[in-house]
Amino acid sequence: MPKYISAFGGIAKGALDKAYVAVGMRVLEGPAAIGEEHSKPYARALIADLAENRLIHTLFSEQPNGRMSLGGPTIQEYVQDGAGRRTNWPDLDLYYKVLYASDRKQGGAGEFPYPAFLRVLLNCGVTVYCYDVNPEPDKRRPELGSATNMKFRNEAMASTVLHENCIRRPGVVLLNGAKHFKRISDSKADCTGLHTLCDIPDRAVFKLADLG
Repeated sequence: MPKYISAFGGIAKGALDKAYVAVGMRVLEGPAAIGEEHSKPYARALIADLAENRLIHTLFSEQPNGRMSLGGPTIQEYVQDGAGRRTNWPDLDLYYKVLYASDRKQGGAGEFPYPAFLRVLLNCGVTVYCYDVNPEPDKRRPELGSATNMKFRNEAMASTVLHENCIRRPGVVLLNGAKHFKRISDSKADCTGLHTLCDIPDRAVFKLADLG
């Protein structure tokens, strides 16, 4: 029985129970994309249960990769050499305080903070890729959430997934803010959903942003 989603009650618990079955079936067939609200713990609880039941082996997580190299580091590599800061993965709490010094929302992330979430996955042997990027430092950063910003990031993240040859592999999950799995347009850009760029069908996208 899934233990992390059992911590919730009411509407959220019912929705997570259904999602666990649906996502669990999907990852046996191919990759799944899960959209979260970064301040809510629902998606992380679901993924932790999938990991403990050995249903997933690879997670692509919307975390900065620290360098502009194709593929980026896995979290295993990143916490050993976090952009020049030597550490190791038991120090994830300190690592996240530095990484999200200006964004406590993602650093804390509700009742299941990222450090605790990542420890579960690492203990289960899941490979976790930090695959988000920002526009190059010499360019003016587009407004966060704009179609231009999302297009740049989605295309870069898709390149990482394609580079790691995970398109049709079972046991793979993409975890991003739900907005990354939508088509967004404005006067400057037209942004395709990340899952579409990764050749993941709409039926394999699960939105767990706010379950009440």
